[in-house]
Amino acid sequence: YEAKKYDLIYCGGISELRGALKILEALVIARKEIPAMQLVFLGKYYPENFKIELEKFIIQHDLAQNVHLFEAVSYQKVADFYNASKIGLVLLQPVKTFEISMPIKIFEYMSFGLPIIASNFGHMKDYIENDKCGILVDPTNANEIAAAMTELLSNQAIYKMHSENGRNAAIQKYRWELEFEKLLNYYKKALSER
Repeated sequence: YEAKKYDLIYCGGISELRGALKILEALVIARKEIPAMQLVFLGKYYPENFKIELEKFIIQHDLAQNVHLFEAVSYQKVADFYNASKIGLVLLQPVKTFEISMPIKIFEYMSFGLPIIASNFGHMKDYIENDKCGILVDPTNANEIAAAMTELLSNQAIYKMHSENGRNAAIQKYRWELEFEKLLNYYKKALSER
């Protein structure tokens, strides 16, 4: 594969419920197979002192060479991070709110050709399954997450398949003009029924 600065990226709100600690736990396991694995977190930390908690975990588990913690950046700079990364992570923990939410970052990852490791529930599960653009895991299971990380980084054929499927789906199915058209039709229908 292309040499990129980061193997794994998580972009967005960074919190325990959004899987940040599970991602680090998985990295500890996956690093046994791929010692130089690089992970980047990019976003806003919730609560604010959560970044300190992550830093403590990083020091405790000797991950300083593997993990990069960044604050939120402008959207243009986010694209630079995506271009420098191989795999996108969306490991929301199983709470009611996330079962009905649809993380926009999935579509961002797809359009940059990043295979996705995602939680195995809710709307994200449907998209990842239907578009065959990543691996679904139990987001509470660090071993499963680690296995997905090492599989995508060590199996070029699977990586390439998920990458291309995601990029093609983003181009053919999820362009904003198409989504806008669907939204417009929905409103027209709703208004005509009134």
